[in-house]
Amino acid sequence: MDNTFLPGTVRQRLADLMKIRKVSQTDLALKIGCGTPAYQADLATIENQFMSTVREVKKEIGNDFTVQRTRTSLFAISLRLH
Repeated sequence: MDNTFLPGTVRQRLADLMKIRKVSQTDLALKIGCGTPAYQADLATIENQFMSTVREVKKEIGNDFTVQRTRTSLFAISLRLH
């Protein structure tokens, strides 16, 4: 039976082995040295980049919204005049 291959994909065979041995995907990743699962690292990277961009925008705008309010008011007035 050593040279006999079972039908199915590698993914299915791994899933079967993980189920039989009661090993989660995270545990398997840690055992083979992957550390953080790839999808988790991608989510963390996206979140960090997004929050960095939000901080930059906040710095540019600052806490004073009077200029933005004035521009919005002037725009609304100009719409009424036309």
